[in-house]
Amino acid sequence: MKLPEWFLRAIKNDDDRKRGELGLIKSDDRIDVVCENCGVTLNNLVRSRLVKRNLENPNYRILCKQCSLRTTNVEVGTKFGDLTVIKEVEQRTNRNNRRRVLCKCVCGREVSPFLENLMSGATTSCGKHRSKKTVIQHDIINKENAEVLAEIGKVEENKKEVVKSRANSKYAKDKEMRQCNFGFIRETSEKAEQSGFDKTTGICRTGLDKYLEVIYPDYKWIHDKVLGNIGGVSYRTRPDYRCEEHKIIVEFDGIVHYSNPEQILKDYKNTETYERLGYRVIRIPYFIQLTNKNVERLFGVKVYTDLFPVGVSSLSLELKNTPAYLCPLGIERMAREFKSFPDDYKTNIEYLKTIDKNLSGASVLDEYYNKV
Repeated sequence: MKLPEWFLRAIKNDDDRKRGELGLIKSDDRIDVVCENCGVTLNNLVRSRLVKRNLENPNYRILCKQCSLRTTNVEVGTKFGDLTVIKEVEQRTNRNNRRRVLCKCVCGREVSPFLENLMSGATTSCGKHRSKKTVIQHDIINKENAEVLAEIGKVEENKKEVVKSRANSKYAKDKEMRQCNFGFIRETSEKAEQSGFDKTTGICRTGLDKYLEVIYPDYKWIHDKVLGNIGGVSYRTRPDYRCEEHKIIVEFDGIVHYSNPEQILKDYKNTETYERLGYRVIRIPYFIQLTNKNVERLFGVKVYTDLFPVGVSSLSLELKNTPAYLCPLGIERMAREFKSFPDDYKTNIEYLKTIDKNLSGASVLDEYYNKV
């Protein structure tokens, strides 16, 4: 095999020549050659590939990309994607003397892209036109997206219907509760109105002052005022509600009265003080609701108006008022007070056993309840 001049210039010694003649040049051997037309150096070309091309075509010449394009003949009517060649543009105004070809797109527009872009596939249309394939693909994608969105819409509608039906089924039975005048206790009617309905049960919230109007209709209550000077001694404690005429103090003990041991001890001390001063003290824990039966037990008064419904748990994981959120002294206090309301204890302990044991504290409460 006779090697071309460009190869003879590239090889370094006779050993390389012999290896080339015998076809023993490795595929990863690379050389630097020079373009036979413009003299530009072409780096790192594979020698075995060049030899193969020379064998296939004895007239094979080493040309750079630009020189190769200059010598490439493009026939009229050749198609490159959506472009059809009309003629070559004779005027070459670019710096590298790159060839432009006048083409007509399937949409009717005429453009003059660079020949190298046509041959490499970088340019396949006029840029303003989408090919049929692209249009079909976009139509398919849009159709699929429309179907997906429709399915999502159906799913969302189904979710809304499910939520609505659950809400209806959940609260239909408790419709009277939600419209009731007496619900979960708050210290005042203002706080009850701010709290709104309980999300778990749908039962309203009611101020303690409204309950007292039904339990003791003609009593006048002083709300959150200091006791003041009694028997020459000044007392700064502020009972929630007190009636001076009948010497009654009513306290509503929220969760802080069971989660803070200092507050618990303070409550015990205040109760002793009130009783020593001649007041009858009624404490209402947050987990005991004022049903007709509980009102009679706490106040000694029988009320014929329907008050809080029976069989509703006061403890709720959503409100974070379960025994798990209380201090040990508070759980002991809760268990002792539940002893006076066994029906309420049963309702609440059954609820606690249905939720996460780590957040319910049911076992601890039950243990204290059995010890008391």
